[in-house]
Formats: sequence, structure tokens, C-alpha cells
Amino acid sequence: SFLAPARAVNATELVCITPPHPPGEVAVSVVSTDWQINSGAAFFEYHPALRISSISPPSGMPASGSPIHVFGQSFASSCDTCTACRFGDVSAAATRVNTSALRCAVPYHTMGVVALEVSLNGHDFSTEGIAFSFSGYSIARAWPTHGPVMGGTVVTLHVNEGLRDPGLFCEFGTVSRVRANRVSN
Repeated sequence: SFLAPARAVNATELVCITPPHPPGEVAVSVVSTDWQINSGAAFFEYHPALRISSISPPSGMPASGSPIHVFGQSFASSCDTCTACRFGDVSAAATRVNTSALRCAVPYHTMGVVALEVSLNGHDFSTEGIAFSFSGYSIARAWPTHGPVMGGTVVTLHVNEGLRDPGLFCEFGTVSRVRANRVSN
């Protein structure tokens, strides 16, 4: 048995920090100072430390929702809805593909390189700091949002980052690209 000090948050809530323990599921009980054990239906699952070995691709456009595959060790969990990826300080839901792969969608973030980490409980994250680069432009809004099939509608795109490339194009579906014109900084 492993005991950990408990701190009362309020009249009905305790907080404990888990002590080290081998992998596996354990029952959680409250033990009073006179050693009375108050059992309940609480369980906690210890898992091996998460390890990230690689990610693919190593970069993506902010808020694109593009999938990123994270490869590593110890991604087994009994809670598939608890897995998460963290891009710098922004968390995003993850889907467990198998015990060595997770898939997460690129969230909104400013441009630049951040540390990518993963978690099986949305709280404790890996610590490898695998570099992920946010690149490209993230469109905040477009106006107008529709026009005739013959084309010719002037569409204004507002992007979340400063425009750095003078040779920009707008891509409409997979049919064509048209030269973009900068309106303002």
C-alpha cells in the first residue's frame, strides 16, 4: 500500500499527489488519522512514462485542422477521450491510433516553432519537447463568402499573421490559383 498526504479543497473534495507505483490499476481509498479505511469505487491507472520518438509532418498551418501523427512508446490508455497533444501552450484533442501512435489536429497558434508534447490524461504531458513549426497563413475571415460560377468576385482575406511574401496566391478548391494583392499591412 502507498500512502499520499491529502489536502481538503472544500467539504466534499480532497486532492492527493500520487506516489511512485508500478504500472497498473489500483484502488483509491481515503484513510483517516485513526487508520480507518473508507473505501469507494475510485480507481487510478499508473502507466509507463510517455516517450515521443518522432512526429509527421514536423510543421503545419495554424488552425488548419491538418492531422499530425505522433510516434512513440507507452500510448496505451483505458481513457481514449483523455488523450491530448500540446503545441506550446495550446492543447488539442488526440486520437489513439495504437500503443505507439497518436493523431492530433493542428490548432490555432501564432507562427513559430513550439514544443509538441502528448498526454494520456490531459494533465501530465511528455517532456521530450519535439519541435513543431507553425508555418503558412491562417485565414481569420473572408468576404464575400460566395459568388457566381463564372468567377470574377473580389474576395478579401484577413490573415492572423503579417504578410511576408510578396508572391502570394489564393487557391480556390483545387481548380485554380490566382495572384493575391496586398491591400494593407
